[in-house]
Amino acid sequence: MLNRRFSAPPALIAVFFVLCLVQTFAQEKNWRFYEQAAHTAYKSGNTTDFVSNLEQALALKPNHSRLMYNLAVGYAAKARYSEALGMLEKVAATGMVYPAAQSPSFAVLRDSSAFKAQFEKLARRFEESAKPTNTSTEAFRLAEKGLITESVAYDPQEKAFYVSSVHKRKIVKIAANGTATDFSKPHDALWSVLGMKVDAKRRKLWVCTTAFSQMQGFDSTLKGRAAVSVYDLTTQKIAHRYYAPNDGQPHAFGDLTLHPKTGVAFVSDSESPTIFMVDEKSGTLQTWLKSDAATLPSPQGLDFANDGKTLFVADYSNGIFTIDVAKKTLHNLPAPDSCVVSGTDGLYYFKGNLVGIQNGTNPQRVVRFRLNKAQSRIEGLDILEANHADFEEPTLGVIVGEELYYVANSQWEKVNEKGVPAPEADWKPHVILKRKL
Repeated sequence: MLNRRFSAPPALIAVFFVLCLVQTFAQEKNWRFYEQAAHTAYKSGNTTDFVSNLEQALALKPNHSRLMYNLAVGYAAKARYSEALGMLEKVAATGMVYPAAQSPSFAVLRDSSAFKAQFEKLARRFEESAKPTNTSTEAFRLAEKGLITESVAYDPQEKAFYVSSVHKRKIVKIAANGTATDFSKPHDALWSVLGMKVDAKRRKLWVCTTAFSQMQGFDSTLKGRAAVSVYDLTTQKIAHRYYAPNDGQPHAFGDLTLHPKTGVAFVSDSESPTIFMVDEKSGTLQTWLKSDAATLPSPQGLDFANDGKTLFVADYSNGIFTIDVAKKTLHNLPAPDSCVVSGTDGLYYFKGNLVGIQNGTNPQRVVRFRLNKAQSRIEGLDILEANHADFEEPTLGVIVGEELYYVANSQWEKVNEKGVPAPEADWKPHVILKRKL
């Protein structure tokens, strides 16, 4: 399984094959199977099979903008122009940006008097989706460059923020007066630091740490290792570490959440279809829910409903899921065709709805998923932020009162897989944005 960081973003037919490599599941005919079959047909020039396989993929994954866009390409190639326009209408409704106006696949729609007016209208909708929303404002920025900032945590007692660094393997604390200092110490021996949560009542800082090749001092013997470290906020020292099982499988702990009643930590592993739970009494990390790789190929952000009875999980490929905590049953939240739910990294429950940070979409954006009363389906989506000038892979955040504070520009791509960073001049200051919810 590829980690979400290294799969290509949803985009054009030109990168079709890269996306399919994330999971092909050749033995199981899910939507990825049919998308891969469509790609094979496309390469061989078999337009009929290209279209039929995409139609089957879309029937299984109805709100996937890339499938819809590529199917529009197929319809145009088959001279099914009205259907191509109809599919492009659906794509435009998602708010995603595609270069339909420049694509040679739609030359007939662009140039023919029969379709030109409708096509130009669609092209303008894509242009509108590329414009910034910009309702967020800067909360603070870090002068230090080269961090790869991943997450933000907040301590309401000290009114202090914590920001994690993937590349420099540390945690930066921003005090109430705005002063930034290193909270973690080199002897803490953290790996890449990702998701974090403060338990203010129990004075703990929970930290996900994973050995990524982008971190300083990466050693190939560390590949696939992950842990949860717990800091005592009073002593500022690590009180305990909970390591991923040594089961011969790679692990990547990307995010965690705390049960609102008990404070128990639940951790998502983006390299396996697993949610882990920390058992502080036994001092162990336990497998709480294990799915199959077809259902949860890359679990990311997760959060509880206020009553602690439901856990929401964002899978980078397959969208948003609910888990009944008592029964440990997994349910994929259905959504309208206009709601793109894949590509969601951070996920936060707020007043009966979900707030998502999407960095696997074009544009990258912050959205509100509107849930029905029973919280069994997504009824709609509101774009809270998109195309922000500071965006350079927004990642995780924290809700403080009624505001979302989140990383705007993690800048993951500025450190290669060998851990070599770009020159300092290429880095921008790391910015934390805030947006009232």
